[in-house]
Amino acid sequence: MESLPDDEKLVVQELRSSLLLYADTEKWQQSNEFLLSGYREPSGSVIGSVKSICQLHNETVNIYSHLIGGLVFALLPIYFRFVYDPSATDLLVVAIYTSGVAICFFLSALYHILDNHSHAVSAFFNQLDYIGIVVLMWGASVPTIYYGFLCDMRLRLVYWGVMTFAASCCAVVTFLPCFGTPRFRAYRAGVYASLGLTGLVFVIHGLVLLGWETQNRRMALTWMVGMALVNLAGAVVFATRIPERWVPYRFDIVGCSHQIFHVAVMIAACLHFVGVLSAFWGTRGGSCDAGQMAIN
Repeated sequence: MESLPDDEKLVVQELRSSLLLYADTEKWQQSNEFLLSGYREPSGSVIGSVKSICQLHNETVNIYSHLIGGLVFALLPIYFRFVYDPSATDLLVVAIYTSGVAICFFLSALYHILDNHSHAVSAFFNQLDYIGIVVLMWGASVPTIYYGFLCDMRLRLVYWGVMTFAASCCAVVTFLPCFGTPRFRAYRAGVYASLGLTGLVFVIHGLVLLGWETQNRRMALTWMVGMALVNLAGAVVFATRIPERWVPYRFDIVGCSHQIFHVAVMIAACLHFVGVLSAFWGTRGGSCDAGQMAIN
């Protein structure tokens, strides 16, 4: 507190009047030891937790960022349908991706809304939050596989099956009681990294079969690299608890690592959507020659 300017001290003191400090919270609320203020009291009530979305606290940005993001991605199939005039199959694979993102964001927002309800409710919706990540990653693979192996139904089915199996395994692990605890943070990262690495298999296979030029057009690999870099940057910020570990109190309400991570995930999802649109245009009007995946 002593390091803050006088006006920021007043803000912190005002927030303290209605919210809790980290030291005053229940143990199950303590997931980030560098986030020192802005906590809601345990509500024990769904209505009480929902009402808190009208209050400024350290979950406000997390809630609204993904509520708005979820709504945008839920509506994107309508935009795609009327602006790009896709086939039914194109619309389906794109809608699977955007719906996966919307589900992920809505589950995330729901978790952050109900995080102060009780230990049991917080833990359950935390698991659903992780399930949302799995759904997003699985959904992101569907159009990439479709356009990457547009002329090979067998490979499409194989890789859709592989990704579905891998995502299902991640979902099962997610519901283990210990999965959401702070001490398993590294294991959680490992689970999602494994699912992401599974996705690299079909990307590499496509490159071996067709080379960079064709697959960059069909899989929008340049956009995928951008998406991966943004996600990685967000994950590093989240894992290292920057910037709140450097400046106590200043970023508790706006600007903490979890909020930066939310924004990074939203940007990455948008980049992937642009990549899917690029793949759609890159394959539109093409043809397959004797089973070989070639675009004229």
